[in-house]
Amino acid sequence: PPTPEPFGSMSFNLDCDRLDAALDAAHRRVLAHQEADGQFTARIASSPLATAAAVSALVAAERHVDDALADGGSSDNWRPGMLVRTELSELLIHSLNWLAECQNDDGGWGDCAAGRSNLATTMVVEGAFHVTGVPANHAAKLDRASQYIKDHGGATAIRRQRKSGSALDAALLVNYALADLLAVQKTPAIPLAVACLPQPVLKVLGRGGYRYESPALLAAGIARGQSLPAGYAAFRRLRSSTRKRAMAALSRLQSADGGFFESTPITSFVATSLASAQLADANVVRGAMEYLLSSVRADASWTVAKDLSVRTTTWAVRAMDWEWDADAALDAEPSDDAQRALDWLLRCQRVEVDA
Repeated sequence: PPTPEPFGSMSFNLDCDRLDAALDAAHRRVLAHQEADGQFTARIASSPLATAAAVSALVAAERHVDDALADGGSSDNWRPGMLVRTELSELLIHSLNWLAECQNDDGGWGDCAAGRSNLATTMVVEGAFHVTGVPANHAAKLDRASQYIKDHGGATAIRRQRKSGSALDAALLVNYALADLLAVQKTPAIPLAVACLPQPVLKVLGRGGYRYESPALLAAGIARGQSLPAGYAAFRRLRSSTRKRAMAALSRLQSADGGFFESTPITSFVATSLASAQLADANVVRGAMEYLLSSVRADASWTVAKDLSVRTTTWAVRAMDWEWDADAALDAEPSDDAQRALDWLLRCQRVEVDA
């Protein structure tokens, strides 16, 4: 018979047979998601944050691509052959409707469709509605969103959070300003020259965390420099000297599919910022547009990341308690499922050193 086990001031009966059966059932459930090549896949929930950021990026690039062409950009810009304006408009309308349906009762939005509201996501969504021109049937929803943002401190609260050094908070405020919801002068001063430093130097300076966020930081810095008034001509020249370095760094950080670290929000922030700085026709923006348009879902929403197979597979391997001891590897013979997962992970390992 099961033996009562103490647990604080409580006791419970531990049925080892039932526990083993539950663990076995969980293992089978995990294995059911393993693909033939060994990886484990999982569907990521659509995200209001990612969807709103992507909408703002598409609008900014479309709005400024003609400006870039007038300033001497290539006539072979990203728009022809991808989406004509009517198709883009239809996509944006569907995306806004999806966002409207995801609004929480308190007026805000969360990081996923059913997630708890938070200030940053709600501000990004409000910005998306503003840059597209809010449809009349969504006006009441936008009023509720504005009230939520006001009640939670708005841009002032984000600036206070930014004391922790988050580059994404800085990019969010620049994005908010580009939607004419905040004065550009109230956005953080982006240390563009610092962001251009090599990663080893950033680590020495205690800013190694910028590695993942650096694309958004670099692009926001370019946008912020573009908005400086004429009185800052000398400062403009200084920023101009780092602009080419920043664009070169962005090119190195951008993946072959056009994204940055497989992150929809970061890729979107980069595209929005660069487009606002008359760089809508730059190769970096073209790549970002391709990434966004290739990753939109059938319901016109986006996920925060395009693919998390490596992370999901790693978690699955740990959950299955598959371990490969380097010293025992020659003697151990893992199961076929374990071996396929290990082989797939090893094939995904990068062999090139980041710039």
